Amino acid sequence: MSYPSTGMDAHIKTIEPPQRSEHDQVGDEIEHLKLKPAEAEIARSKGYREKQYLYCDLAEILQDLKPGMRKAFGEDSEAYRHLLLEEKLVSYQLTGVMVLRLLWSSIFWLVILSPFLLWYLFW
Repeated sequence: MSYPSTGMDAHIKTIEPPQRSEHDQVGDEIEHLKLKPAEAEIARSKGYREKQYLYCDLAEILQDLKPGMRKAFGEDSEAYRHLLLEEKLVSYQLTGVMVLRLLWSSIFWLVILSPFLLWYLFW
């Protein structure tokens, strides 16, 4: 990702509020366009492992976007807050996928059920 130049930052600061709002919306749409293909690929994926990798990639994309968004729009902008919410959502979804993957794993159930099996066999 290319970060905005300092000359561009000075230009953004001189923009009046109505145009800056429009500038924020355009920037927001551009960043959203980068995220849409990743979200569509996650929706098409079938396995939990594949979803986990895709969510990790999406989280990495969001981490890469964060400094540029903060620098370009500031921490109080709608675009930056939207990015933080998107990052939080991806984090929750990644956690959910990891928990489901753990519950589906046979090793997990072997570890959970082995004490009961041993108790049943040797009691």
